[in-house]
Amino acid sequence: MLEFHSSVVNHINWTSFFIASVLLASIPGANQVLSLRNGLQHGIKKAIHGMVGRFSAFAIMIIAVSIGVGLFISTSPYVLTFIKWAGVLYLSWIGVRTLIREKHSEAKEGEEKEEVNKTSFRLCKEEFTVACLNPQAYLLFAVFLPQFIQTTQEGIGINIIVIGLIYIGIEFFFACLYAFSGDKLKKSKITPKIKNNLDRVTGLAMIILAVFLSTQNFG
Repeated sequence: MLEFHSSVVNHINWTSFFIASVLLASIPGANQVLSLRNGLQHGIKKAIHGMVGRFSAFAIMIIAVSIGVGLFISTSPYVLTFIKWAGVLYLSWIGVRTLIREKHSEAKEGEEKEEVNKTSFRLCKEEFTVACLNPQAYLLFAVFLPQFIQTTQEGIGINIIVIGLIYIGIEFFFACLYAFSGDKLKKSKITPKIKNNLDRVTGLAMIILAVFLSTQNFG
């Protein structure tokens, strides 16, 4: 056990890893914008429920990278191109849907209750799908994070799992900050018009991120 612990600690450049991870996780990417929107529309609790989808996808990616599957995906231009354009379409769809979102507060009470019950699962599914359809997420775990592992030994898979899980913890912290910011705006004394405008801003941000993703070359 002591030998295993020493192997993990000594073969990771922790300082560079933490600095890079904090910078990367704090940038308002697609999932972070989703957390902000979810906090704004549904509150912090529902937003955290949605994060389960994102980090479940990340956990699957980490396992895939640790056993070599992620490397195949990250080095296959055709696979990454397919994932990229699927992600562009999905982000655009979420953005447009947010922009034209109707005021559900005017709906019937029974319909509202049904919508509330579906919200957590829908948000979780959205974050899971956005994470899975983002080629940059695969490159993050398969190419970027392994750069901080200073070993080529057979046990590198364990190091990837450790460093990947720590990154998830860092991104979860910033995701909560985004969701909390949205929740504070939701609870603040802003007019429905301002709230609707904030919703539109997050929808527009999703479309901008979709356009940005479409310009990226993963070949």
